[in-house]
Amino acid sequence: MKKLTVALLCGGASAEREVSLKSGQQVYEALDKDKYEVVKYDPRDDLPKLVNDADKIDVALIILHGRLGEDGTIQGFLELLGIPYHGSGVLGSALAMNKIASKKLYEKEGLPVSPYVVLEKGMEKPVKVVSKSLSFPVVVKPEHEGSSIGLSIVDDPSKLEDALEIAWKYDTKCLVEQYIDGIEITGAVLGNRKLEALPLVEIIPGD
Repeated sequence: MKKLTVALLCGGASAEREVSLKSGQQVYEALDKDKYEVVKYDPRDDLPKLVNDADKIDVALIILHGRLGEDGTIQGFLELLGIPYHGSGVLGSALAMNKIASKKLYEKEGLPVSPYVVLEKGMEKPVKVVSKSLSFPVVVKPEHEGSSIGLSIVDDPSKLEDALEIAWKYDTKCLVEQYIDGIEITGAVLGNRKLEALPLVEIIPGD
């Protein structure tokens, strides 16, 4: 039986590059080389090679984290090349990676969300804006990014501006949410027309 040629995309140019490289190596080692011809591509350096090889590739595995990998960019690029890929499409990826857009979408669909405000870099009196709408502690997040990059939990108004400066290193907008004390649960869903929900997993943050 002919092996499937798999393009394993990892690395990239986001703030989560190193995490992606490690994840990509783990996936590479786990794939059965008797069934798959696995070729690794780093989108930061290998896009011309990916374009040249497109006709030989059966499927792409996107093991990228953060911008340009989870935000619909690489998904759209693969669609232009005609390469099938796993995971969400362009629109779903773009919405999920944008915390502000996804939050507004959840609200519109009637899902409960923690109270929040959106702050833009350079705005006047951000502490006053937050204090007027939320009580401390709050969580400060850049509009994009994952893996808690740029995220701060702020328990006192005097520490808010420092947290905003951290978030604004990554974005011109940030999301400030009411902190909710509790456990964090993640759930994955597989499939397109026929969906399968995987078991729920609790995320326990490190120190």
